[in-house]
Amino acid sequence: MTKRFLRNFCITVFGCTAVGGLLIARTPGLSATKSSAVKDSSEWQCGREQNSKTINVVCPPYNAVPDDTQDDAKAFQLAVDSLPSSGGVIRIPPGTYLFNRPLIILKPVHLLGAGPPTILSHQVELSTDGQANFIRIGGAGPVTENVTISDLTMQSPRRDDLRTVMIRIVNNVDGVKIRNVGFKNVASTCVLLFGSNIKNIDVSDNRADEFYEQFVELASAGITGVRIERNVAKSTRGHPKLGPTEPFGVVFEPKIPGEISDVSIVGNLFSFDGMSMSELVNTGGVSLSTGPTSPLLYRRILIKDNIIRTTGVGIRVQLLRSGGAGGPGSVDITGNRIEGATSHGILVTGGSDLTHRDAVSITGNIIRGYSAQAYYQYDGIRLDGNLVKPEIKGNQILPLKDGAQGIGRYGISIEPGVKMPVITDNKVAGYRDGAISNKSINENVDK
Repeated sequence: MTKRFLRNFCITVFGCTAVGGLLIARTPGLSATKSSAVKDSSEWQCGREQNSKTINVVCPPYNAVPDDTQDDAKAFQLAVDSLPSSGGVIRIPPGTYLFNRPLIILKPVHLLGAGPPTILSHQVELSTDGQANFIRIGGAGPVTENVTISDLTMQSPRRDDLRTVMIRIVNNVDGVKIRNVGFKNVASTCVLLFGSNIKNIDVSDNRADEFYEQFVELASAGITGVRIERNVAKSTRGHPKLGPTEPFGVVFEPKIPGEISDVSIVGNLFSFDGMSMSELVNTGGVSLSTGPTSPLLYRRILIKDNIIRTTGVGIRVQLLRSGGAGGPGSVDITGNRIEGATSHGILVTGGSDLTHRDAVSITGNIIRGYSAQAYYQYDGIRLDGNLVKPEIKGNQILPLKDGAQGIGRYGISIEPGVKMPVITDNKVAGYRDGAISNKSINENVDK
């Protein structure tokens, strides 16, 4: 008899509870025997708080079975679909659940695990709508609201040919919380936002260990109100088959024109310790990338109090507005600590003009170079392009080790085209060609 048959027989006849892959028999009227592996299993018992809005995915009629080799995707999808349109909670006891197809969420759902021992995994590429993703949120005509994924682990197998996104948030979504989720060995991106009318997304207090592309990617315009806070995301190697895949902590790389606004990236740790030098030059902490040539605007982007360690570029802003988009765009880069960038610590090349006045503020950051191994064009802070009155205040731009000399080019490099930069109260030491190179246009920009 199979493990799945024995488990269902035990539940039906003896009223067993599945906890961490174990079957615990229950006697009517008495409390269940507790598993030695789980301090208190009562909250995961079948029948306890089970109702139309609270479902335990291992209980009938869903019958997901952890720690076996069978596909649990059907059980999870049935549980989600069984909730009323107003939504509810899917409780997922400890154990590893395997998926051979993606899970689609189109209603208010809380996927609630028992912490790191609750593991969602897969063995094959998972795909819907031509896109590889494990969990897809949204995509219907009506808006999908108030989805939470928390207290579990999402894990890819160690397969060289996979590129499955863990969580993909698509069109017409308002309100997603991803909290206390562990991402392990992710073959692509941990959290991908790609669609239109996406708002109020909270990705906080999660941990990623090994991801081959991005921790969070904003891949379209039409996104507003995103919080990416207090996460730890580390990767030590490129994709074993594809080579360098340019992994970043957070990347804005929209394929669809429009606006991305009100995004806070605060208090995170992004690290690429262990990568080779050739891999590191393709990595980064945060990047606001160029996107489409048609109108695009980044507005009110806050990058604050992050630690970015051993990376290619710490923070890169390639533009704030393009293609005739109505401005102004704005980015505030403050209080970050960047250690060991092989290229620039902070690089801003975003364009502006006298009409829109895109606002760039770089204040109170600590940037320490990559000692003698720094890429030869390395600058601590570099501003390039048609920027107007950018602020560079109160930053410390120093060698990786105190007293080291001959590191990179300049501590601060202001390239031609920048107008009237404000450069005050910065501390710079150890750079090969000098503390500050200012080739800006110091003209009256109001005339």
